[in-house]
Amino acid sequence: MFTTLSCNHNFDHAQEDTEVIELVTQVLRDSTKDFQQAGCVVNYPFMILPDNMKLRETLKTHLQIKDIGHLENQIEKIRELTISAELVGQKRLIDHTKVKEGIEVQSGFRNWIRQICPAGYIALSRPLFNENFSKAYIVVDGLGQQEERLYTKVSGSWTLEKVIYKSPPE
Repeated sequence: MFTTLSCNHNFDHAQEDTEVIELVTQVLRDSTKDFQQAGCVVNYPFMILPDNMKLRETLKTHLQIKDIGHLENQIEKIRELTISAELVGQKRLIDHTKVKEGIEVQSGFRNWIRQICPAGYIALSRPLFNENFSKAYIVVDGLGQQEERLYTKVSGSWTLEKVIYKSPPE
């Protein structure tokens, strides 16, 4: 359940929850090659987020958010994704508590994740939406690269519009 505060009194929280599930499912499909190769899905979006100033500008520009309350609310939500086992199939789902423990023991996420997931991993941020759920932003991290992606809702389905940013491979 997500709690939402916004100046937009007509904002549909149930629709937002549905859109999160649909888009995360679509992102995992779009990442099929990487996802099939990866052995793990990491349920810890904190590690992959751009700083808030960059995120704010990205959302204003690419999602065309006009309502400042909605913008701030979406930024606050980016850390709220919990991926369920049903979405990842046979992949190993790594919970955020295990990530924290591993980072402390191994002095860094990359060293730790390479040991427990030698075939690689995928981690997702929570999708962020414009006011009418026609555009969404999500960060996808895994297999040595990070992407910031923009999706558009076309005929009831989420379609990858473009990759806004792609990090150099590790």
